[in-house]
Amino acid sequence: MIDFYLSKTGKLTANINDKHIHSGVDPEKEAEKYLSSNIKNNGNPSLILILFPGLNYLYNSLKKYFPDTNIITVHLNTEMYNNSVADIESNKVWHPGSDLHLKQFLYNNIREVEVKKLIVFTWEPVIKAFPSESKKYSDIVEQVLTEYNSNISTTNYFGKKYIKNIFRNIIAVEKTAIIKNIEKPVIIASSGPTIENAIPLIKKTRNSIFLIALSSSYSILKYNNIRPDMIISTDPGYYAAVHLDLLEEDNLLISSPLTANVGRHNKNPYFVINQGTFMENYFLKNCGIPYINIPSNGTVAGSSYYLTATITKNPVIFAGFDLCTSDIKTHCSPHAFENILFKNSEKTNPLLNIHYDHAVTNYNVIGSANPHCRSSLPLKAYNGWFNTTFLGENYFRLNPSGMEIKKMKTIDDNGVYELISSCSSSNEDLYSLYLINKDMHKANVIQLIQQLIHDLETDIIQLHSSGWSATNSLYEKLVMDYDKNLLYYFNTAAYLDLIDLLLSDSKDILKKKYSNLTEECVSFMKKELFKIT
Repeated sequence: MIDFYLSKTGKLTANINDKHIHSGVDPEKEAEKYLSSNIKNNGNPSLILILFPGLNYLYNSLKKYFPDTNIITVHLNTEMYNNSVADIESNKVWHPGSDLHLKQFLYNNIREVEVKKLIVFTWEPVIKAFPSESKKYSDIVEQVLTEYNSNISTTNYFGKKYIKNIFRNIIAVEKTAIIKNIEKPVIIASSGPTIENAIPLIKKTRNSIFLIALSSSYSILKYNNIRPDMIISTDPGYYAAVHLDLLEEDNLLISSPLTANVGRHNKNPYFVINQGTFMENYFLKNCGIPYINIPSNGTVAGSSYYLTATITKNPVIFAGFDLCTSDIKTHCSPHAFENILFKNSEKTNPLLNIHYDHAVTNYNVIGSANPHCRSSLPLKAYNGWFNTTFLGENYFRLNPSGMEIKKMKTIDDNGVYELISSCSSSNEDLYSLYLINKDMHKANVIQLIQQLIHDLETDIIQLHSSGWSATNSLYEKLVMDYDKNLLYYFNTAAYLDLIDLLLSDSKDILKKKYSNLTEECVSFMKKELFKIT
């Protein structure tokens, strides 16, 4: 029970079980004192996040230090929110009674480019008074920030490959698929070690299911003479295509975003994923190609969840989705990477030693459900995503794993048979094809790329004119519209440095670096255009 009362200075304060949440003398001064000792060397933040502030005296004090910085607040108790002394816009504050889930609230209010310069403040007495609630909500905040930082790192590493792949894929595609609804139960085959145990089940139920193979699991399915209905691949890097090297069929459906590396398989029917980035929207909407809208995700398993949530309401079972090793075994066997590892083996460094070193070095996170299983930081992040996402009642995970997913029900072979037998399945055509006029399409793509280059060159001219002199114009372009700015994908690290300069008000240096970065991007895109023409 929270006891609200007036402090000696007449300001509202509170305590719980005789533990003070705020000072009983002067809560405003208490907040000021806390900030004065914790706000040093923070520079100019892009965003401030206040966690569990009690009656939120922190907000009013922070506004004095950072009057122009956006501040969002997360309460862990609705009663304290209702008695808050802060005058905040309703869409900038969250509490357990809010309409939105906390994760969605954070995504609505934090932009990816703000994470680098984001400052978090917490009010320790509230955390001590509500330890379980603070842990629950802190985990969600940590997961969101982890996902954002992961996205930034991935975009920084693969950004140029995104652009290259989009150019190459959009101009090479010959036929795309249209799927309305899958009237069968779905099994998603992942490449964790336990997929080997699921092979008999998949074979036995093959005619009654829609089988999706994550690209890394295609090798074991082919080895066992199992043909999936669809392969999904989302990775932009070189090794993504290695998984598809075994693919010899021109009529097997590949589902992928334009940013992915699908190797030489442009003659396959292509179920196009649009993850909503500026570049994908720009080409897909201007080329008239059918596509499906799903959010971007750090893992192909997450993308397969979004995909199936769009095309079916039937049961969806993840098989081989372990998120951890089995002893030193990191993937199923056979696996596309085994040949690469085998080539590196020699008498003084045998294959078993390579597997051991790989498992111990790269999988150093101990599993939560099984102390003998090993996971990795990326897999732990993926596990966190699934644990903080409402997946729906029709999603299942085949057999237990050392990395628990609380939001996904575990099911065994018998449970899968019962699920499948309880569903009526349709054997009608699973998709229809949309054929592309190659000559007209190629000319349109080239024109669209030329327009992008022209827009970048125009940016350089406008940058040095009076139109970009105002701080709010720069903020709008760099922060608000970052996801529409090609430079963010071309060189993410350099782009974030521009935002640092914007916050520090170094306009002359900012303009010079923006101009240089834009010129580099123009040169890069002209070279890529030359390659595909």
